[in-house]
Amino acid sequence: KEHILNHFPKALCCDMEGASIAHVSTLFKRKFIIIRTISDVVGEVNESDAYEDRKPKAIQIVVDKTVNLIENL
Repeated sequence: KEHILNHFPKALCCDMEGASIAHVSTLFKRKFIIIRTISDVVGEVNESDAYEDRKPKAIQIVVDKTVNLIENL
């Protein structure tokens, strides 16, 4: 977290999985979209429990946004 903030002091979040998808898609000149929610906070007390508590809501947000996007294409 400190390393990222040292290089990007205005960063609010970091997404490693989405970054790898974006990188590979760009290399292969493929369009992509990534819809994510924040479900955990690095360094938070009881980090694993907090993630498990937030996970169902995070999943529902992604599902709702994806369905909305598809319906409005």
